[in-house]
Amino acid sequence: MSLTRFLAFIRDSELAKSISNTEAELIFIKSIGTTNERRFRESVKENGVGKGETEFRGGKMSFDAFQQALSAIAEKMHSELPSAKALLTLVEKDIRNIELKNESVEKSRGMLRAMFGRLREEKTVDLLSWLSRMIRPYFSLYTHSNALMDYEAFLKFSRDFAIFPQLCSKLVLHTNFHALAFINMQVEEGKSSGEHLDENLFVEALALCALRSKVIDKSSGTVEQILHFVEKIAQSQGIINAKKRMGNTRVASGDIDPLIYLRQRYSEYFEMKFAPNDSEEVLDEALNNKNP
Repeated sequence: MSLTRFLAFIRDSELAKSISNTEAELIFIKSIGTTNERRFRESVKENGVGKGETEFRGGKMSFDAFQQALSAIAEKMHSELPSAKALLTLVEKDIRNIELKNESVEKSRGMLRAMFGRLREEKTVDLLSWLSRMIRPYFSLYTHSNALMDYEAFLKFSRDFAIFPQLCSKLVLHTNFHALAFINMQVEEGKSSGEHLDENLFVEALALCALRSKVIDKSSGTVEQILHFVEKIAQSQGIINAKKRMGNTRVASGDIDPLIYLRQRYSEYFEMKFAPNDSEEVLDEALNNKNP
């Protein structure tokens, strides 16, 4: 088990309520040997607390090491109990709900597989290429030097641009990110460490968020759902804050039109302002008439 997977286990089992990210990293490193622990401490000293996951990639955790890590967590959370009793309490009461969460994750992954086909439709591919133009400068603010976005940055973007919790649940964000990051890892064949999204996969992640959003009308078509979703995030405070980070310190909300590219291509949508029950066929007809 890698450090990334171990930290995901801590999050999914809700042990993160009692164990901080840095504490979990230290427990992981201690469980796989003193050499790696020294390297980790040097990384923290150089890069700051909490950077272990992104700056340190040494070693894998065996099953025996995983058991040692659970024992260390149990002793920390239930210090008043004997070691064996503390571990039993941890397993029976603190992490058993992960099975229910995994069922929800598997259900979400099944929904994702069904939605991937919708992203491959010609009209949707065209829309995503235009969306990429809009989102590129904002995406770059949340990436590392390798132009890739990790899970923590994806969550931060989602909070900053009012995707979470206003439009999507954390489970939706979690499954969208990790499903697409897994594709990226397969394509890269181990060239990059950890789970990341490049720009194209990030745009697809946003599109999946639109299709799974709890506030976007599901009866409308794929293109319309994505455009509606993009309209909402374009109205967020994240746009203004991002512009300031890019150097425009005097920006006001009225000075920004992040939808400029999409307005040019899908002018009929933005002019007609469909009611929730209007169908995508109306939009298709308008676009076909514009581009015979």
